[in-house]
Amino acid sequence: MKTTIKSTLFLLLGIILLNTSCTKEGDVGPIGPEGPQGEQGPQGPEGPQGDPAPTANYFERSRLNSSSVDATTTPAPIGPILTIEKEFDDTRIEVILNSRVGSGTFSGANGIKVSTRINGEVGSLQSFAAITSSNTIDFLSVFDVFDDLPAGTHEIQVYVQTTPSGTSNGVFLDPGGYGGKLIAKETY
Repeated sequence: MKTTIKSTLFLLLGIILLNTSCTKEGDVGPIGPEGPQGEQGPQGPEGPQGDPAPTANYFERSRLNSSSVDATTTPAPIGPILTIEKEFDDTRIEVILNSRVGSGTFSGANGIKVSTRINGEVGSLQSFAAITSSNTIDFLSVFDVFDDLPAGTHEIQVYVQTTPSGTSNGVFLDPGGYGGKLIAKETY
């Protein structure tokens, strides 16, 4: 009896395999029509405002060799004024002087100090460049930053003074007119 059941199962299995594996597949039919477009989903909330791209506004003044001054221990303006129009209250102004400077003739002075100011006020860095030899022409670079200036018109100028005492006669910016510049940058 066991042998008969086994034989019958094998026979059934063989018939099933022959019928399913030997049938020929048909050709693939054409693609059906596209279905209807679904409704648009809900609109999400607007995202936060991004930071503006960092930019800057530049101002420059050349032809610095307009006049000389006799320097003392009191800071005094020298050369032309660079007038700027500051656009925003919350920006800073960076000022750069790149120029040759004639030290003048010292009398009781050990040197001259050169700085930049806006509206007669020193910057937050209070940066100075110096020449310590009488009757010398040197290239100087001064950089300073001015924070908390309101929007509007401001005047930038180079200042010179002797140190620690005495005078210097005939201090001059950009002697010979070699292209010294006073540059200002409003940083956003």
